[in-house]
Order: sequence, then structure tokens, then C-alpha cells
Amino acid sequence: MLTADENAFIHRVLKGDELAIAFCKDLFQVSQVWDDLYDRDKPVDRDVLNATFWTVMVSIPSNPFYQRHFDVLNPLLQVAMVDWMDSNKLASGEVEHRVAAYVLRDSVSTILIHCARLVGGYNWMREISIEVREALYDEPLRDFMEELKT
Repeated sequence: MLTADENAFIHRVLKGDELAIAFCKDLFQVSQVWDDLYDRDKPVDRDVLNATFWTVMVSIPSNPFYQRHFDVLNPLLQVAMVDWMDSNKLASGEVEHRVAAYVLRDSVSTILIHCARLVGGYNWMREISIEVREALYDEPLRDFMEELKT
């Protein structure tokens, strides 16, 4: 569930495009549940699990924004998924690999940035991209590295 500030941020980044917003919110919700299940660090309620599968199998595929931009969004989803899986493997490696894991784990930021381009064009994407990356990489690297030690 997004906070009011996160919700307002996504609305601004996506220029109020309700279908783009719904797609990105769905993507963030799915990625968070997947991470919780993978890490086994937070219990996932069965209703949340059911809703997440609905989102993956019904909501995202039927979203007109996703359908209209499938040719560019689907490959980005594929790469973001591989990045996240690789991040989990690299997190247990040498320092350089853990730094790479830190960056790769939030590749969904790339999808949000690309969605900003789709709704607002190149100039809007460039205007907002650094702010998106700063917002999504909100955990300091030192905290991430400390977390890996436990």
C-alpha cells in the first residue's frame, strides 16, 4: 500500500494519467509481495496473495495503458524481473557484487521513468528521471550492506 506522499509522487510523475498510474501501482504492489515472499521477512496475508495473483493475471494484462504500450513495457518488465533475480544472487557475493545487487534490485524505477516518457515525452522523462531514481533508491547503500551481514 502506497503512502499519500508516494501516491502523489506517482500521480505527478505520470501526469495524472489514471491508466499509467494504475499500471505502475499494480507493478509496485506485485514486486513488493514477490520480495516479501522471496525474503520470507514479512508474512503475506492470503487475501493479499490472492489479490496479487489477480493483479498479475487479470489487472495488468487488461490495463489499456499496458496493452497500448505492450511492445516496450513487456521487455522492460522482463529485464526488471531478471535484474531483481540477479540482485538476490549477487547480494551474497563479494563487495562489488553486493553493490551491483543494490542497484539492480530497483530496476522498476526504469519502468516508471519510461512510463513518464510515454505520458509526457522525452523532455518530461529527463526532467523527472533523477527525482524518480532518488525516490526509489531511498535506502542508503551502507544500510543495505549492513542488512546483508545479518
